[in-house]
Amino acid sequence: MNPNILRARIVECGFAQTQVAKAVGMAANTLYRKLNGNGDFKLSEVRRLVHVLHIKDPVRVFDLSIEEEEDMGHGNKHDAAGATNG
Repeated sequence: MNPNILRARIVECGFAQTQVAKAVGMAANTLYRKLNGNGDFKLSEVRRLVHVLHIKDPVRVFDLSIEEEEDMGHGNKHDAAGATNG
């Protein structure tokens, strides 16, 4: 996820982060935490953010590539959302 793009979009839409959090159904501190890289957005949260903030290119904002990454420590593969596939 690119938090700077998401923060900029919040400002462009004229919202405070607390308003966005409420609009997507999460606690403000959860949104702050995720914007600071401490946790990932759930797909349902991404969908609501895209809708509320009228995001035209969610792939760029949320890094929604479909490529799998090899987990170096465990040999598990993770999808772009961080879910384990192995």
